[in-house]
Amino acid sequence: MFKENQPGIHAELVVAMALLKAFRPLEILLIGSGLLGIASTIILHAEITHWLGLGIFLTGLAGLYAAFRMRIDAVLFARWENLDPVALDQVLQRLNPQFKPGRTLEPRLAGAYFLLKAGIGLTIVQCALLVALAGLAPP
Repeated sequence: MFKENQPGIHAELVVAMALLKAFRPLEILLIGSGLLGIASTIILHAEITHWLGLGIFLTGLAGLYAAFRMRIDAVLFARWENLDPVALDQVLQRLNPQFKPGRTLEPRLAGAYFLLKAGIGLTIVQCALLVALAGLAPP
């Protein structure tokens, strides 16, 4: 069950869940920009626009993967107090044989924050590529 009895751990879980959920609107931006990237590779004929479009699309895919993982973390954190960490580790290891069991809440929160920062960074990169594409596209 809930092993971490330090003061403030509940508050930390609530903040982590709120931050992870706050990324959801950026998912729409990642999807929309990715679709624009695909369209640019089809419509525009300059080689640089093809590469920029591909970069926009791939950056969006990476961002959506991070978003997918963030959603999983948010659901697990929401139910953390009722989870048996050993059983959770067994299930996660069955799903992913490379999973490292035995982690406490703190490293899991650190991983979730890393995913959040990576997702924001990928969104910024994707937007920068989109601006570059818009600047190079013919009128």
